[in-house]
Amino acid sequence: MSCHVVGLRLSLAAALLVLGGTSCSTSGGGSRAADAGPGDSAGDPLVPIADEASGAGGSLGDGGGDKEPPLRTPPTCGPRLNRPWTVGHCATFELATWNIRNFPAAMETPRLVAQLVREMDLDLVAVQEIAHAAAFEEMLSLLPGYGGILSPHTYRSGEYQKTGFIFKEDHVVVDAVDSLFTFNSYVFPRPPLAAQFDVLLPGGQSARFLLVDVHLKAGVDAEDARRRRLAIDALKRYLDDFVASHPEGKAVVAGDFNDEVTDPIGEDVFQPLQAQGSGFTVLTRTLAEAGEYSFVTARSFIDQIIVTDSLRRDYRGGRTQVVLLDELVTAYDYVDDISDHLPVVASFPFLE
Repeated sequence: MSCHVVGLRLSLAAALLVLGGTSCSTSGGGSRAADAGPGDSAGDPLVPIADEASGAGGSLGDGGGDKEPPLRTPPTCGPRLNRPWTVGHCATFELATWNIRNFPAAMETPRLVAQLVREMDLDLVAVQEIAHAAAFEEMLSLLPGYGGILSPHTYRSGEYQKTGFIFKEDHVVVDAVDSLFTFNSYVFPRPPLAAQFDVLLPGGQSARFLLVDVHLKAGVDAEDARRRRLAIDALKRYLDDFVASHPEGKAVVAGDFNDEVTDPIGEDVFQPLQAQGSGFTVLTRTLAEAGEYSFVTARSFIDQIIVTDSLRRDYRGGRTQVVLLDELVTAYDYVDDISDHLPVVASFPFLE
């Protein structure tokens, strides 16, 4: 499978060697409101974006035609945006997860999402439920300085709800991208999207970490919960292997888990990632325990950010918060025009 990449120079060799799996897609439009059943996930063959129109082969390292790669510059402090929903700061790295329900919900959604990403001042966003690739590209065209990636999967109908990433190109570099567990649509109706990112630090050094973007099985039945537990078991094994094979061991899994981390132990699908000594910290747990919500309709907290212990050390002095766009945005109806999920943001004092 290939990766739908916008505004990015990606090394195919790095993608295959570092993550060792299926690289990420170049699909057309469509929408899908429900989960796929077993065997309903498919994808496109590997297609270099630069040669997509002709179908010719080539290296993704060749870039997008005549487009020059963005200048990589360390983040610096300039005038700060002053919106009620501005959470970014030059002294921190903002990593967010945001389910943008069946994007785009309306004709104006690409423009409104671009405006919100810019005004929230987010460095890297894991997104879910992208139901129209062309609208995603339209949104990125309205976000100068940002690049984007979409997952490759589609359902058998040709429709999809893709995961993806939006990132600041000047100090966030994508080294490798991979679709995980593509062989198991029962456990993962939407395969997780993994990427290694290099973040350019203010001093000119860089920090690397793995980010896995997930959108797990929806539903409230016992079978739905069982599928989510199987997914988390598989993610735990994958992340344990990653930590064991990478000395730094810095990784994040974020996205729409369609489940809460505060369930009783007997019902807690997150137990493999929450148990003492698991090697992971759920940054969103304190928000859920305080009664905050990420899913507006049900007032529940199902969008999570989970980090390995080594990355948790970089989080000291950091903050995780929900951006209450359903309350703060008054110029339009956020739930109708954008999403029934809210962005959840972890701010790291710059990754060391």
